[in-house]
Amino acid sequence: MEDGVEGLLEKRESVYIHRRRIKDGMEVFRVLKVSNIDFRRLLVGYRWYTRNELAPLFLDAFKDRLFTTWVGSCVEHSPMSSAMSLLGFALSLSCMLGKELDLYASLVNCCNLPGLPTRRKNVDIVVIRENTEDITKLCSKRIAQYAFEYIYLNNIKTVTAMHKANIMKLVYGLFLESCREIATKYPGITYNEIIVDNCRMQLVSKPEQFNIMV
Repeated sequence: MEDGVEGLLEKRESVYIHRRRIKDGMEVFRVLKVSNIDFRRLLVGYRWYTRNELAPLFLDAFKDRLFTTWVGSCVEHSPMSSAMSLLGFALSLSCMLGKELDLYASLVNCCNLPGLPTRRKNVDIVVIRENTEDITKLCSKRIAQYAFEYIYLNNIKTVTAMHKANIMKLVYGLFLESCREIATKYPGITYNEIIVDNCRMQLVSKPEQFNIMV
């Protein structure tokens, strides 16, 4: 195990920005005097993967419901940081981690920060994106379900489905069909649809009109 740890540290120390991210984050916890959290430093990288595949301790930390795993970086973004899947596609270690743990929902929040002057006001958008596969019936239904549950639990009133069904009728037709089906279970939530080309223009001209986008 010690040999593996040394390899991980060597890989880790070569990624400056992500090393700083973890270091600065730990400094925040120190300043806030957080003392009731047990921190465990678990690392993973390309050198580790070529010898051991995904680190068992790293996966266990994610799977254990008692732990929150804080990831600084899982992979260097270079041609050598991809492994070949069984199907022959190049798959980065971060993608492999997402598939291994079925981390299908990606949430990205874009909002105004107090005291920071911006061109647009009252912007608070959450983009919910499927993170593990392309458009299928299974992934479409569960990402739609996730989006509506998130909206319901956070007392938000509207959701907008972005699509390209005007061109890709079968693929995005399936996605919209799934969203509409889930929408019927949440009558208190306003469900909208928008073509992605128009959506980009609306995000630039009037972003405050959006709440949740899926």
